[in-house]
Amino acid sequence: MVDGVAVGETVHLVAVVCGPAAVVSASPVLFAAIRWAGAAYLIVLGIRALADRGTPDGCADRGHARQARSQPSPRCRVNHSPGTTGSGRIGS
Repeated sequence: MVDGVAVGETVHLVAVVCGPAAVVSASPVLFAAIRWAGAAYLIVLGIRALADRGTPDGCADRGHARQARSQPSPRCRVNHSPGTTGSGRIGS
């Protein structure tokens, strides 16, 4: 998770330094490529959301669906017991 944040910050820093608005406005091909890449990313996210819908806790690791049904992913340490909240405390 921390690595993803660092990569995002780096991308934004480079974008600010390079002036992306000027670069994209000067190149319609680059604008179209960025737009299609964004659309493809949204499609991938949608497919993953639909694929994870069948798992009990929605936190299955890719390729380990059978194991995820018996054990929650280490990334999903939320207590999913009935009558509890995300903190694992009853009622609050």
